[in-house]
Amino acid sequence: MTRPFHEVSIIIEGIAEVVEPDGTVHRAGPGDVLVTPRGCSGTWRCVTDVKKFWAICETTEICETTEEDPHPFVVPASAELDWEQVPRPEGDVAPPGEEVVVWRSDDGRFVVGFWKRVPEEGRMAPEDHELAYLLDGRVDLIGSSGAVHEAGPGDLLITPAGSEATWRSHSPVRKFWVIYKGK
Repeated sequence: MTRPFHEVSIIIEGIAEVVEPDGTVHRAGPGDVLVTPRGCSGTWRCVTDVKKFWAICETTEICETTEEDPHPFVVPASAELDWEQVPRPEGDVAPPGEEVVVWRSDDGRFVVGFWKRVPEEGRMAPEDHELAYLLDGRVDLIGSSGAVHEAGPGDLLITPAGSEATWRSHSPVRKFWVIYKGK
């Protein structure tokens, strides 16, 4: 494998490895985040059957790379993450959410991380395209027509830039997200 694009995955089930040409092994299991930036090389190996949520950024117009010698890496599920509070929307009385950025492209237009928050209800109007894999919690997304879309652990949420909905969570929520800041 020689990556012509950035790929970021969260391993849902199983064990995968990326072995670099020098023999360095990057092993990822359930809950681990595996990052293979554009230009890195190695061998992809499934040690067991693997289920993953992944996102790639193929175009250099959106995700520039300036790193001369990119390497794959794993953020273990057991890692101590530096969670930061997310500002509350105006008028929101619930405790603020928290998020942590796990990786971003050099130009900052492809960003990946985790987000968590207690139950809440509020307006969604993302400025950027977001893909999210729901790890914990149950939510309803209510469109402007009133249609309700339910989501729970293992569901994928796709929210294009400029879309609008109401977010209603019934329990604490934790998600793994990928944001594209491009067209």
